[in-house]
Amino acid sequence: MADPAVLDALLRQLDRRQFDLVSVSSVRAARSVVPADPSTALILLDCVLADGDAPALADLIEQHDGPPVVMFSSQAETVADRVRWLDVGADDFVPWPASPAELVARIRSVLRRHGPEPRLAPLQTLSAGELVVDMLGLRVSVGGQPVRLTSLEFQLLAYLMCHPGEAVTREALLCDVWGYHTGPTATVTVHVRRLREKLEPDPLHPIYIRTIWGVGYRFEADVVEGRSERARR
Repeated sequence: MADPAVLDALLRQLDRRQFDLVSVSSVRAARSVVPADPSTALILLDCVLADGDAPALADLIEQHDGPPVVMFSSQAETVADRVRWLDVGADDFVPWPASPAELVARIRSVLRRHGPEPRLAPLQTLSAGELVVDMLGLRVSVGGQPVRLTSLEFQLLAYLMCHPGEAVTREALLCDVWGYHTGPTATVTVHVRRLREKLEPDPLHPIYIRTIWGVGYRFEADVVEGRSERARR
């Protein structure tokens, strides 16, 4: 992957979702890792690499019956470029910039097509600084002190924390949390305000749930997912 900033952002998002990662930044380094390592389940490959031709590397991996390849480009690309990369053996191409949710969904889709996806234990906790959400016990605490939330408030908080750093529209929240495909979004605004009053040190200057004017909301803090180590492979 050519751009260190892009690499760092991707690694953070995938690590949060419990993927075991090995990263390299050049074609030369990639050739020494894959397809020689049989434990590699999938390769996420930037089409723009400083020391070589990434599509040629994807073709080489396919020739050696290597793992599936999901390609993206950290720079602008044309339709002809995307067709070429798919033709040389990429299993999918992700337009960039892509949301973390879309990227993970595409990776899991490719893994399903090529064999069983590594099993994950049920999500146990979500934590961001002093905020801890117990997904199994349906409990929330801030600084070790329990916070009482309604069922909808809990679901809304969990949803936002499962999409950290993403700008989520009120319409998407109304659909995914409330289950309403249409309707007024004022109830979303009210529930976010109540969450802030219960969770934020200063609700007028939130550090967790930020308003994205004209769009919706974004969970701002880094989120750590807690799962049982026994189910990770």
